[in-house]
Formats: sequence, C-alpha cells, structure tokens
Amino acid sequence: MLFKGKKGMELPITAIIVLIISITFLGLMIYFIKTSLTKGISGVETQFNLLNEQEKSFVEQLGKVVTFTLGTDWKVKKGTAQDFKVYIKNNFANTDSSRKAVCHALRIKCLQAMSTGNECKTGVTGTVLVGGYTSVGSTPLGDIWFTKLVSKKVDVPNNEYVSYPGAIQITTANADTYSMEAELLVSSRHDDCEHTGDTEFESAGTERFTIEVR
Repeated sequence: MLFKGKKGMELPITAIIVLIISITFLGLMIYFIKTSLTKGISGVETQFNLLNEQEKSFVEQLGKVVTFTLGTDWKVKKGTAQDFKVYIKNNFANTDSSRKAVCHALRIKCLQAMSTGNECKTGVTGTVLVGGYTSVGSTPLGDIWFTKLVSKKVDVPNNEYVSYPGAIQITTANADTYSMEAELLVSSRHDDCEHTGDTEFESAGTERFTIEVR
C-alpha cells in the first residue's frame, strides 16, 4: 500500500514541475522579446501611424514635408490645451537597403511676436525653440508650448508619410500673433535612428505658420 501511494503521487508532482518550467520559460521569452524590440532605440519615438489613402492623397496635394491639421493660421486660447495631428513626409530611402527607415526629428521655433515690444520668451530677444527635438542646433530654448509633440528622434519608413498626435498649451506668452517655423530634420547619412547620432542631422524642409494667442 505504501509503494502504491508513492506511485500515485508521481503524476501531480511531475505536473507541478512541468508547470513551473513552462512559466519560467514563458517569462524568459517575454523578456527576450521585449529586450529585442527596444534594443538600440533609447530616445527614439516608436509610436506613429501610417496614413490611410484619403489622408495621404490630401497631404500629397499640399506637397509639404510637414503638415498640421490646424493649418497655417492657428488660434489658441491662452492656458487651454488644443489637440492636433502632424503629418511628416520622408522623401528618402535608407542608404543601406537592409534597413527600412530613415531617422527624422521635428523642432518648432517661435521666430518673433508681431507686436512691437513683445517677445516669444520674455527676456530673450529673437528666435527660441518652443517644442519638439531640442538636442541639435544653437537656437536657445524658450518656454515649451507644445505639451505633446514628437520630442525624440523618429524612424520614418522609407519614402512614407506618418502622423503623430500633438497638443499645444500656451501659458506664459502674451496675447499676440507669433510667427512660427516647423523644421523637419533628417539623418545626414539617411540612416535609421539606431545608426544616427543625436546631432547628425540636416534640414529636410521647413513650414511657416502663425499662432494667434488670445
């Protein structure tokens, strides 16, 4: 009877061991996949949307590398957040045919206030950065007006359009109309972000617009 009892315990013990091994293996697989997906893209924005055919047709007709859904004449109420989308066009293919994207970055500058005596940032004369990628160039940093925008390097698929969500909320600027510039930067080697340094960019084009702060 004692021997029979030991044999009866073998099946559940074996099942428990198999279960533990399976859970451990699953955990290791999840860690490996997560590590593989994020390896080499620290500081790189990975959340983007490819455009549907209707969006792509609309943006193609405009022929711009940067397009905002708010157009070129923005009207913003001071202290109130306003959402928008930004469309980015990659006009390049990676120089390495095995890589499927080219690194880009977007930065937003306030060029000047229209009223005499007013400034983009109090105490700073001239152009300041107010959003987007700030790791390249000598333009001084002003107050951040864009609370949600592409602030990292971005891998844009070869010769494709992508869209990113954005939001603007101005809390410090005086009521005025401001002249703005969005500059799209591209990897100077037309390579992906993993192989592009933080300052290895050149201009891919600019888009001028105005923001009226009420």
